[in-house]
Amino acid sequence: MVLTKDDNISRNILEVEQIAQSQARVFILVSGNLSRQDVITIFVNAIDKIEKITQGNQAPFIAKIYRPAKVIIWLNRAKLGRYI
Repeated sequence: MVLTKDDNISRNILEVEQIAQSQARVFILVSGNLSRQDVITIFVNAIDKIEKITQGNQAPFIAKIYRPAKVIIWLNRAKLGRYI
């Protein structure tokens, strides 16, 4: 599982291809300029939703985390399959 705040990953086709090929489960925090403490707080508040998505979806996938703790699948296994 990958946790990041680099939303540019979703815009870079080469990175999306690598996620698809590596069978990664990626969670991207998409809020803008946040302090380190804000990032930690959002990830901690979202951990139950992250766990549920991880258990309920086959890799690879890319999910986005929004403030305060909304987590949604952005690209699922089927959509990422076209990059493999």
